[in-house]
Amino acid sequence: MKMLSVVLRNLFSPPVTRKYPQEIRSPFPATRGEIVFTVEECMTCRRCERTCPVGAIKVEIGPRLEVASAGEGQTRGAGRLIKRRYDPYKCIYCGLCIEVCPQGIIVFQGTHTSPATRKEEKVAVYTLGARKPAARPAEEKKEAAMN
Repeated sequence: MKMLSVVLRNLFSPPVTRKYPQEIRSPFPATRGEIVFTVEECMTCRRCERTCPVGAIKVEIGPRLEVASAGEGQTRGAGRLIKRRYDPYKCIYCGLCIEVCPQGIIVFQGTHTSPATRKEEKVAVYTLGARKPAARPAEEKKEAAMN
């Protein structure tokens, strides 16, 4: 009889949980959340890769290559092709990679990873060591004379 009263009470009471996709709870202040990389400022020291206890971060450094200038203000010069792989499904969100990063480019974002239908790594490919084209001395003199 006691079970019947519990069933009837739960049947006619409002739900205790949130309707997740429609109602998203704001994260708590100390929430670790999703790990985000700012690869433009990375110096590729690979400390994050060596520190990760589960191997969720992999950094592949390619051979030196010549980067061609594609136009005004584009990068050019010698550089290395870098491929950074991050697997959020392997990650245990311990924060060790964030602590050891000397540049501070790895941070916890306040949101959680969105639901997905398949597991995919996050891959960033960029060139390390490429630089903006320097102005030629003759052009600098012309610009200075015009001003």
